[in-house]
Amino acid sequence: MDEDIEDGEAMVVVHEFATEEGARTVGAELVAHGVGAEVEPVPAAELPEGGPQAGYRVLVLDHELPRAREIIGLAEPEDRPPANPEEPMTPVKAKTNWKLVLAIWFAALIILPVLAFAVTAYLVAN
Repeated sequence: MDEDIEDGEAMVVVHEFATEEGARTVGAELVAHGVGAEVEPVPAAELPEGGPQAGYRVLVLDHELPRAREIIGLAEPEDRPPANPEEPMTPVKAKTNWKLVLAIWFAALIILPVLAFAVTAYLVAN
């Protein structure tokens, strides 16, 4: 079953192995390179007839498959342009959540002082 659903994205098989140790070694290498991997036994219904009676496979998310194949050596690495150290980075400005800023400001400068005044007045009156 190649399509286990996790957060709406399919898990696909990168490679199948005869031993669990081989599959876990490759899975650990993928994780070390930042690719989420999962090792699972191959279901009996998917094993080839007359072939091995057990097997393990490594699964990754669909969008990580090309990179995973590069990491374990099943595909040639894509040519990527080298980074230009002379080119300045342009940071992406995050949107400010003004509702949250105003809520914190309101709580800190309005609600807390009024509450402190009310508690103090109550304690002094009694």
